[in-house]
Amino acid sequence: MAISLSSLKRASVTLPPLMLFYGTAGMGKTSLALQAPGAVYVQIAPERPPSDVDALGFGELSEYSQVIEALGALYTDAHEHKTVVIDSLDALEPLIWRETCLRNQWKDIEQPGYGKGYLAADHVWRELIAGCDALRRDRGMQVIWLALAEATNHEEPGAQPYKRYQMKVHKRAEGLLTQAADAVLFLNTKVVIKETEAGFGKKNSHAEGGGTRWAFCDGRPAFVAKNRFNLPDAIPLPKGEAWAALAKHLPGAPAPVEKAA
Repeated sequence: MAISLSSLKRASVTLPPLMLFYGTAGMGKTSLALQAPGAVYVQIAPERPPSDVDALGFGELSEYSQVIEALGALYTDAHEHKTVVIDSLDALEPLIWRETCLRNQWKDIEQPGYGKGYLAADHVWRELIAGCDALRRDRGMQVIWLALAEATNHEEPGAQPYKRYQMKVHKRAEGLLTQAADAVLFLNTKVVIKETEAGFGKKNSHAEGGGTRWAFCDGRPAFVAKNRFNLPDAIPLPKGEAWAALAKHLPGAPAPVEKAA
């Protein structure tokens, strides 16, 4: 079909969201994701669900092929599940490297040299992304990826180096995953540094606050974040009601499941 101005159409978001939650250990990433309606837990070894959360999943998966089989079952089998949670991307990355090495008959991801192994791994990552997109498109499922954050030194041209949180995966994978996600949310607490006079012109610094967890939705120098939903800069996540606090801002997300009286 020839493209002309008569073929213009308005673009709108119609698919359930694909979201990436990342943060340091103990920030409640898994608990938040498993509060989503109809959640199926894709557990990558050695990840574990919280002890107080009833997670419905396929058991511990230790091969890339098993992860793809799990996504395939959700695609082909009849079910009413609304959400798939992959925990975690940093646990999945070694499986993707192993799969890449098997396909190319390498002993490890570094064998081809000059970063070529990580470049080849992009193809396997894209397979995973395509599988998740198929679940959204054809099965109406929202997708949540989880990842651990680590603090690294970051340098900007003409500026002093500073610490920045980023996902604990290779930078090539991080680029692919953040581009594919509709929302990349950084989970952390809000901490304010207070200074008090210590005499003789000196000051003592201490941290205050940090009791409430927040989902940070827009990027800052200290962390990567983004969203396509016009979310607030930050959303508080009360314990036990974190998903309800987030879901009311998400277009196309499955409705929260009503709790029994």
